[in-house]
Amino acid sequence: MSALHRYLSNLRRFISSCDGKMAKLLLSMSNVPAEIKKGVIASSIKRDPVIRACRQYFSEPWMSIIAYHVSSVANYHMGNGRDAFELANEAARRTYNLMRDKTPPHSHNVAPNWYLPIVNCVITQVRLAAYEADRASKGNKNQRAAFNLIRDFLTACNKKEKNQSPQRSLKMGMLFVVNHLFKICFRINLLRNTSNLR
Repeated sequence: MSALHRYLSNLRRFISSCDGKMAKLLLSMSNVPAEIKKGVIASSIKRDPVIRACRQYFSEPWMSIIAYHVSSVANYHMGNGRDAFELANEAARRTYNLMRDKTPPHSHNVAPNWYLPIVNCVITQVRLAAYEADRASKGNKNQRAAFNLIRDFLTACNKKEKNQSPQRSLKMGMLFVVNHLFKICFRINLLRNTSNLR
C-alpha cells in the first residue's frame, strides 16, 4: 500500500468515527507525508493522484474537501502559492457549504460539532496559502479574498449558534474563525473591516 493510500485510509477511519481532532492532526501541513507533497502534479488538478485516490475512500462532500486540501498543502510545499490558494479556496468553499447546509453525520455519543477541528485546519490552509500567493505577486489581493471567505464561516457559525444547547455550541469554532480574521487584518492592515464582523 502506497503512502497516499495508507494516509487516506487512516483519515477515513477518523472521519467515519467522527474524531475531528485526529483528522485535523492528519490534515495539518506538517503531517501530510512528504511522498504525497512531492507526488502531486501541480499543473492539472484533473490528473492529480490525490483526487483519484480520494474517490476510493470518501464520498462527497468529504472527497472534495480532502482532495483539494491535501493538494493545496502539496502545492504550498512546492512553493506554488497561487495554485495552493486556489485549491485551499475550493476546499474551504465545500467545507463552508457542509457547515452551512447541514451538520455532518454523527453518532449519538459524539458531539454534533465534532468536525470543527477540520474546519480550523482548512481555514488555516486558506490563510497561509493566500499569504504565500500574495508574497509572490507583491500584493494582498488573495489575502483580501481569504478574509471575505473566512468571514463567511463566522456568519455560518453565528446563524447556527442561535438557540443551540451547550453540547451543540459552535462557540469554539467562532473563536478560531475570529482568530484567523485578525491575523489577516493585522498583516494587511484591514482593521477598518472588523466593524463588519457582527
